[in-house]
Amino acid sequence: MDSRLANLPDAARLTFVIRLWLEEVTADRRSVVWRGQIRHALTGEARYFQEMTEMNAFIERFIQEMASEL
Repeated sequence: MDSRLANLPDAARLTFVIRLWLEEVTADRRSVVWRGQIRHALTGEARYFQEMTEMNAFIERFIQEMASEL
């Protein structure tokens, strides 16, 4: 790891809480899908998602904001 990265303050780190669960989508319970929620630990901002790309976009937004501040 680059020593510059190892010495970043905690304010330059991102923490997220991700919850995943199975959800029934048909009455006969034969079809289920994964759903999720992601929450930024510092701000409490949260999003529900059905696709991993939605979760990734949420994280990417915070990464871009942080990069612009460094």
